[in-house]
Amino acid sequence: MKFIRLILTILFVSLAIPAQAHDALIDQSPKAGETLQAGVVEIKLEFNNELLNLGDSSAEILIQNSAGEPQNPGCALVDKRQASVKLDLAAPGDYSVAWRVVSSDGHPISGEFDFKLENSTGYEADPNVSFIECPEPTLISAPAEDGTGYWLLWASLGLLALGLFIFLRPKKK
Repeated sequence: MKFIRLILTILFVSLAIPAQAHDALIDQSPKAGETLQAGVVEIKLEFNNELLNLGDSSAEILIQNSAGEPQNPGCALVDKRQASVKLDLAAPGDYSVAWRVVSSDGHPISGEFDFKLENSTGYEADPNVSFIECPEPTLISAPAEDGTGYWLLWASLGLLALGLFIFLRPKKK
């Protein structure tokens, strides 16, 4: 009897599904909805773990004006737990930021936020500002969780319940 309980315990533990936690954004600059003054703006994203740096496509931060026009090529610098990009902005208005990075577990994570730009000083952007060299921006949505892990969990729990039912049911003599 003890041997069978031990086997069932080992079976139950071996069917455990690992947690599906991903890295997360813990801080950003500017904050969502923040109003900035025209000039050199740095978009900085900080994560709870180091990001994977896979070259040109490992981190993208794309800034668009209110007309949907890209203001930068999209590539970002990755330095351990941070992804960042600098750009020179003068036109007041609403800007949207879409980002995608590769987390330490190899999964892409993404997000977006908006900020506003004011130009009360008459600042003019430098037309010779250089950006990080990179291919065309390819921001994509992170793949949705397909729920496979949860189906496996429920199926294994069902099989375990069935096994316990068969094992513990009263035996006819």
